[in-house]
Amino acid sequence: MMTTCVDWQPRRGESKQPRVGNPGSRVSRFGPGLDLRFSRWAWFSPLSRARLLRLLALAALLRVSSAAAAGDPRLVWSTFETPHVRVHFSSGTEDIARHIAHLAESVHTRLVPVLGWSPSEKTEIILSDQTDSANGSATAIPLNTIRLYLTAPDDLSPLGDVDDWYLALLTHEYTHILHADHTTGLAALGNRILGKSFAPNMVQPHWILEGLAIYLESTRTGGGRLRSSLWNMYLRADVLEHNVASLDQFTNTPRRWPQGNLWYLYGSFFVRWIAETYGEDIFRAVIADYGNRPIAYGVNRSMRRATGRTYEDLYPAWIATLQRDFGAQADAIRARGLREGQRLTHTGQVLQKPRFIPRGTWPSAQGDLLYFVDDAHSTPGLYRLPLERSPQGDITHVGDRELLVRTNGVSTASFTPDGDLVFSSVDYHNNLFAFTDLHKLAAGARSPRGLEGNRVRLTDGFRASDPDVSPDGRRVVFVTNHRGTSYLQIADISDHQGIQGVRALVRSERFDQAYSPRWSPDGTHVVYGVWTRGGYRDLRLVDTRDGTYVELTHDRAIDGGPSFSPDGKWVYYHSDRTGVANVYAREVSTGTVKQVTNVLTGAFQPEVSADGKTLAYVGYTSRGFDLYAMRLDPTRWLEPLPYTDTRPPLQAPVAEVGLEKRGYNPLATLFPRRYSVQVTPGNFGQAVIVSALGADVAGLHGVAASMTVEVEQPLPQFSLSYAYAKLPVDLGVRFSRSIAPAGGLVVGSYKPIWIQEAVSVATSATYSMPRAFDGQAVSVSYSATQVGGEFPVSDSRFDPQNTPSLP
Repeated sequence: MMTTCVDWQPRRGESKQPRVGNPGSRVSRFGPGLDLRFSRWAWFSPLSRARLLRLLALAALLRVSSAAAAGDPRLVWSTFETPHVRVHFSSGTEDIARHIAHLAESVHTRLVPVLGWSPSEKTEIILSDQTDSANGSATAIPLNTIRLYLTAPDDLSPLGDVDDWYLALLTHEYTHILHADHTTGLAALGNRILGKSFAPNMVQPHWILEGLAIYLESTRTGGGRLRSSLWNMYLRADVLEHNVASLDQFTNTPRRWPQGNLWYLYGSFFVRWIAETYGEDIFRAVIADYGNRPIAYGVNRSMRRATGRTYEDLYPAWIATLQRDFGAQADAIRARGLREGQRLTHTGQVLQKPRFIPRGTWPSAQGDLLYFVDDAHSTPGLYRLPLERSPQGDITHVGDRELLVRTNGVSTASFTPDGDLVFSSVDYHNNLFAFTDLHKLAAGARSPRGLEGNRVRLTDGFRASDPDVSPDGRRVVFVTNHRGTSYLQIADISDHQGIQGVRALVRSERFDQAYSPRWSPDGTHVVYGVWTRGGYRDLRLVDTRDGTYVELTHDRAIDGGPSFSPDGKWVYYHSDRTGVANVYAREVSTGTVKQVTNVLTGAFQPEVSADGKTLAYVGYTSRGFDLYAMRLDPTRWLEPLPYTDTRPPLQAPVAEVGLEKRGYNPLATLFPRRYSVQVTPGNFGQAVIVSALGADVAGLHGVAASMTVEVEQPLPQFSLSYAYAKLPVDLGVRFSRSIAPAGGLVVGSYKPIWIQEAVSVATSATYSMPRAFDGQAVSVSYSATQVGGEFPVSDSRFDPQNTPSLP
């Protein structure tokens, strides 16, 4: 993939800016003092101990907002524990943690029979609301650990076809836990001796691991990627355009679109085909066989034992099935008559959010297209595409694109009547959080490097995206993400004071998601997309004068990317109501719906030119997304086919469990759970190194220790390290002792070798200052080493009469 203001609305007297963290009453400081004992060694000769303490204290007490690895140091962590999981959450996320704790028990009940394994230890689940990305991760070593981001998927994400985002996300990641934790035989014996260090099932091609997780996320919930029309489109385009990836291509590191998603895409469809052909029990048998192997690899051997055939044998049959099914789907689309635009770009990869540049704003770009692109070859950002059109709206010439604004992450752009550009871009809040915020660039200005200093940041920490400026330039609507819920917001905008008076235009229920708002030409209404509980992805038309709204659609088809026609009579949007996303037009006054495009892959995010004659949209090929445009001709519009919902209803948790909130205990997961033993050449021959690492799951503390024993000189050598990440700076300390042979002295003809001992302590304090396109870090460190050893002064070979010869 892979808090308690869940339904956040500003209260009277409260700042309109979403709150981040909870400072509480905690004061960070050094404890009673640091006692460095010097005993017989003169460790810090030029720099006194007092000066060292002042230096470290200064670094630790930098009170600018933190950049600690564990996140905001002001957060207070707590835990919910159930029979099978521990959910760790920070300030303000209790409601989501409670919901996930109940879901986890439900997911455990559903998945254990399928995969034939129940872990002997509880799974640690850590919740994070420190990014605007939707994702999660899981590992079985050294602890069964799942990390979940609270942010839900965006409008054009295959992750977004869900009936409950957290149910789908947790089902996917918990599948990884059950899959990877299944370890028996010699590997399990090794784990008992060395700690949890071996998980054969983790050492498989990514497409097997991710394919199984996506299969179960799609069959054990009412959503999931295998139900997503976008996910289906990715593979359909590959098949129809003869760009099918070979088995070795997606078994190794992908070097083509969609990059790492190739593992997920091909793996999920391949795993589903195997399950439909041989039954789900096949995977339980394969997992048990592979998890019993003392040495990993040999994935084909386990599949052959279960089915009699290898993955290489099965692959051609699966591809043949895809060619048949997608071919039949394409034939049905062609039978209705294709309605496709002219392809304007050929970059592929990621391209979104096209906007026609209004006339009278940027004189050199009147009627051109502005859009976001990240093609993996050039700087991501907002590009201008020069266009020439005929009086009828046909594209007659396409010029070379120009980078106008470098952005961080997918960006939406909008224009004021004066031509100023208001856009979204990821930047850092409090030197810590990579949040999306609103920025402004003056009319005609460019910012291709992002470092020119001419862009104005309108919000800081609002987590605001998808801005659209009202026709009169006085207001802006946008979406705010806050603790698992996103809200449709409206604010006043001015030239000198940025945005003011931020307020909710429509109240969101818990976990609702708002997408892509657009103003009507008369400035009285806003149309936007919304996800609501149960997997409904609809369009709403909001009266900005009183906040009332009507639903333009209400079904579980994915409807999104709305925009108005220049006269305000039609709302254009994309919908996958037929299983393939196309552009539709809905007449506002009558509710009449027409299908505008009829494509083989997909058409998204429609945008109509100011003269109403040209429709631009985002299309798809096997190389990724590109811009398309077509003459807007209502006589060629099609009657829409009826929508049929084939997905199962929302699967609620099996039963709720009693939960008691308690304080987070880092010691429960800090203690090292795995050890490594290494035999390697040392300073005196062979050396044996035993090492251990430990860190608590919230990332507040980290420890490391190693012990080295030289076979020929069994004097103890060790290293102990500790890192602390709950201050505005990251602190570390390391204490070590080592030995090494020393020489270089000559006594007569005798060149003695003795054992030199080094005992050292090192401390460090690091403060980071990340930015969108650059960053700095300040690090202060101090180390001291005492070197000594016993010189063999009593050796009988020392003869003061023996004068060494000179060359």
